[in-house]
Amino acid sequence: MSSSIPYTAREHSSYLINGNLQNWSGSTAAVHSPILAPDGNKAKPIYLGSTPDMSSEYGMEALRAAQSAYDHGRGEWPTAPAHVRIAAMEKFIALMLPKRDEVIELLMWEICKKRSDAEKEFDRTVIYLKETIAEYKNLHREGSHITSVEWHIGSNTPRTNWCCALSGPLQLSAERNILCSFACAIDGEYVCF
Repeated sequence: MSSSIPYTAREHSSYLINGNLQNWSGSTAAVHSPILAPDGNKAKPIYLGSTPDMSSEYGMEALRAAQSAYDHGRGEWPTAPAHVRIAAMEKFIALMLPKRDEVIELLMWEICKKRSDAEKEFDRTVIYLKETIAEYKNLHREGSHITSVEWHIGSNTPRTNWCCALSGPLQLSAERNILCSFACAIDGEYVCF
């Protein structure tokens, strides 16, 4: 990598299963930017770092851990009072905010976003997360009831009975993963990436 490229590679040597960070000593997959850098007479993708190259067995282990934690809706997270889950999600946002510049840089290098677009994406994500919390609080303030709009009848009773499993290309927008998983997690579902 050329010294004129202002990027520090990030080598990931851990993974999260069952709420615990585990050290990874197996093979890794290189992550490259679609941005090319001069390398002698040719150009090559900029090396961004590496990530554990995990087999399907690890994916199944993560799924089993999530199912066990969920315990058919009787686990600690799905049965936690709404205010506990809300506090955890607000803490997540508070921990995410100081990482804004780092996330923006990653978006720029990994998926070629312009800085202004990356900033908008991060800020839009934070707004969505805060609005989700506000709506969830409102839902719990109002309680469950039957609603009718035109000829559609429905209940807004919160229920937790499914898993949110996210899978996609390595360079899928971080915003999309966070948006999909956040609403599920705050409602007590378990999430597998």
